[in-house]
Amino acid sequence: MKNTPIKTTSRKTLLIAGLVATVLVVGSSLAYFLVNDSLRSIVGTDADYSQGQDADDSQNPAPVDNPEATPTPLPYPDTKTPQANDAGDNGNTSGGVNLTITAANQNEGTLQIRTQIDAVWNGTCYLNLTMGDKRVSREAGIQAMASTSTCQGFDVPVSELAPGEWNLEVSASHDDKKTATSQKITIK
Repeated sequence: MKNTPIKTTSRKTLLIAGLVATVLVVGSSLAYFLVNDSLRSIVGTDADYSQGQDADDSQNPAPVDNPEATPTPLPYPDTKTPQANDAGDNGNTSGGVNLTITAANQNEGTLQIRTQIDAVWNGTCYLNLTMGDKRVSREAGIQAMASTSTCQGFDVPVSELAPGEWNLEVSASHDDKKTATSQKITIK
């Protein structure tokens, strides 16, 4: 008969341990979903995050794929088209801050343009591609890093560009400072 109280104690212990484990699993699941929802509201939805865009990207809407539409050229910060000069300053008016095109690659139907600004800036970058009377323009924010900055990148569908030699111009503005560079590229 002494075995009966031991079995009762073991059953009570097992029941309490099972209830504690259930509460921990349910509580952990609830905490995970609450934290995950909070992070999504800060970062944006999964679709916004996977596209590399902020949840509220109304200032820089994605280009509309309409071959009939003629894009309006984006203004350069100083309202004139910068030209690289023989002195090698890339047309900048920023007191010596250089803007460099680090990549202009045609990959799987997309022209990818990447840049580097040799200073920590915040502001706006402008891209203008011209060939004769054809013009394709884009705008992107500037991403500041530890000791340099970069335009947040330009990805232009090659379907918007006719084959041939294009003039690629990139400019950037930060407060009252401006810098720009240009080069020729060939679209195949």
